[in-house]
Amino acid sequence: LEYRVVDCHNKLVTPGLVDASTQLLYANPKLDEMQLPLKAGNYDSIIHVSDETNKTSFERLTHVVNQRLQTLLEHGVTTVGVKTGYGIDPEQELRLLEILQNTTTPQTIKRIFFAQHPRTLDPQKLLQDYQLVIKQNQHLLDGVEIEVHDKGFTQDLARKFLLQLKDQGIPTYVSADRTQMESAAELAGETKAKAAEYVLHSSKYGIRKAAESNVVFTLHPLTSHFKQTKIAPMDLLKEQNAMITIASGHNPITAPSLHFTHILQLAQRLYHLTPEQILNAVVVNGRYQLGVAHQGLYEGSPASFVVWNTQHYQQLFYDQAMNLVQDVYIDGKRVHKRG
Repeated sequence: LEYRVVDCHNKLVTPGLVDASTQLLYANPKLDEMQLPLKAGNYDSIIHVSDETNKTSFERLTHVVNQRLQTLLEHGVTTVGVKTGYGIDPEQELRLLEILQNTTTPQTIKRIFFAQHPRTLDPQKLLQDYQLVIKQNQHLLDGVEIEVHDKGFTQDLARKFLLQLKDQGIPTYVSADRTQMESAAELAGETKAKAAEYVLHSSKYGIRKAAESNVVFTLHPLTSHFKQTKIAPMDLLKEQNAMITIASGHNPITAPSLHFTHILQLAQRLYHLTPEQILNAVVVNGRYQLGVAHQGLYEGSPASFVVWNTQHYQQLFYDQAMNLVQDVYIDGKRVHKRG
């Protein structure tokens, strides 16, 4: 067996980080978004970004998504869940999946088709069109997420959609109870989705049903910080011994940052978690959510890891908004070196 030794010079080494939920495929956001309240669906903003994205060339969007993935890599993220969503039109959503297929990053990318509903379209017809695109292009995606909302994709529509995808063997995700209580967390448990995202307004019963089905709760501290919304119900999640992961949730409307270490610091402050709990949530549970084999630091494991410019993991949470990543290795090859 051939191998080589990497001298990390007595620095902290961790497995590569996982950002399980991002929306990197967009163009020209509204720069006054921070001043706008989080309301159900953010439909005006979604339509603006969608229009800008759809008129941007394939080449330009490919370049932009590669840049954003590179930024995450520079912050130690070696596995990324990337959702579509800003195409809205089924053919435009397909274009976004094709762009993801053309990324040049060495990171592991999981491509998630995101079904979100602008109020200008008939939800039932839109879901039917989405399902046709998904069925015909299953090779381009690794999962499907749906945003549940009583003025868009209702629970009944979403349930039928999720169960049809399950019959096709496609992993599913639910954007749950983001702006009001919709029992979507309970729906995620009922349909055995891989994850329920946000769960800002989920009930105790909904969280319990999802936790019983081993649904991962994907939390977005940056959204709560940026939009000054309520935070995920950590007491209920802890009470149910729920699996959680922390994601940037990067998107141009509610979470426009790719500084992943800062997002983990926000999680520590907002959710009152220890550094050990956060690193476990990101490295272990994030991989579980995306269906990626765990890559720990042990003999025989794939050599994908991050070298940090410190000796103490607590310093990752102490030095606010600083990027301490020194080197990133994927499959034994150094893919990023600072400086």
